[in-house]
Amino acid sequence: EVEERLVELVRSGLREGPVYIFGYHGKLQEVMQILVDGGIWAPFVLPPKVYEVTRVCERYGMIVGDYVPTWSDEARELVSRGEPYVAFYHTSSYGRVRGRRAAMRITVSGWELSRPVREVRKGEYIVGLSDHADFRGLLAYVEECRPKLVITDNYRMGSGAVLAEEIRRRLGIPAFPMPSRTPVRRDLAEWL
Repeated sequence: EVEERLVELVRSGLREGPVYIFGYHGKLQEVMQILVDGGIWAPFVLPPKVYEVTRVCERYGMIVGDYVPTWSDEARELVSRGEPYVAFYHTSSYGRVRGRRAAMRITVSGWELSRPVREVRKGEYIVGLSDHADFRGLLAYVEECRPKLVITDNYRMGSGAVLAEEIRRRLGIPAFPMPSRTPVRRDLAEWL
């Protein structure tokens, strides 16, 4: 649902002009692939670091569409004419490109959990797009990797203890939360 909403949001923004998307490296390239899969064929304009990361992702099989670096003549012409394009910037660049003409600005974040898409002001949105696996995805990953031992991150919320227990119970793989709320168990100490 989130991916479909993102594609529709970008499509509607492109009817009015350029769309700027802000996010972290990796997530930006994921958004490019989502847009291409969703039928968005506007050119993508990328600053240097986003361009470099995108080239690496493409070498490893991502389909990220047609993109041009911001320093190219083609990108300069698109920007100067205000034609529809999608510009991708790292989240830290938001303030630096704020004054540029855009029909829409979208920030993709795994922290937007209240709704899939939230308008924060006219023409500016936050889209809740997480690149983290859910519980089933984590179990599938562990099962596919077939590790001898799993240590789960139990630092923040205690969910690591639940995940470790389910890995032991469902997959039969030794798993332990760290840090542990109880003294280190003898069976973990044997592994270490």
